[in-house]
Amino acid sequence: MFELNIFLKDKLIGRSVFTVDEVRIGRAADNEVQIDNLALSRYHASIENVGGIHVLKDFGSQNGTFVNGQRMSSRFGLNDGDRISIGKFTLLFRCDKSKAEAARVGDEAAYAVAGETIVTTVPETRERACPFVAYLEATVGTTLEPPKIHHLAKDIFVVGSGPGSDLTLDPKDCPPHAAAIIRGWRGFQLLALAPGVLRNQSPVELRSDLGRGDELTFGSVVFRYQIGRTDAGV
Repeated sequence: MFELNIFLKDKLIGRSVFTVDEVRIGRAADNEVQIDNLALSRYHASIENVGGIHVLKDFGSQNGTFVNGQRMSSRFGLNDGDRISIGKFTLLFRCDKSKAEAARVGDEAAYAVAGETIVTTVPETRERACPFVAYLEATVGTTLEPPKIHHLAKDIFVVGSGPGSDLTLDPKDCPPHAAAIIRGWRGFQLLALAPGVLRNQSPVELRSDLGRGDELTFGSVVFRYQIGRTDAGV
């Protein structure tokens, strides 16, 4: 559950609380948060709940999405109080709210405040398929057996022992949601969702960029991260 407070020039013009797993933001009417302004693409960005981490994703928009003043280059794990900027609009992200209100923003008078500087020609964009491929390699009991391969074929790949995990491990070895591996335009990133997640034997506090050959530990289970394709798979 999280809340978005929408501001224009420090003026609050919209507020909503969400309990769904994914919330889309953009001009189109079927977005969960519709901001009918040309600074936004029809489908501009989304916020997705991944095992308790809220992940912000930009759909390849022309004007971009910024978090706390920094332009996103791929996906971003949000924290309470983060400020998401799209055009002249700021969306304040807050966690753990319990009251829902309408999310549509369509106040023409409010838009007039920023009208002269808003981009007026934003082509409709579609999310492009991310070109990166990788997999996790788990060693087995003997050197005579081939390693078990788990392809990272999704943009968000959840590792844990709970239902809905893409890589399901034994509850004795791993918490229900241990981590998420996120594929973006700069490569893959590891988001720790519980204690006990290590990269090259060092704890991952929140997120870490992955490199070829990294050793990843989830609880007591160890994998090797590899880039590229393999003919083996599960």
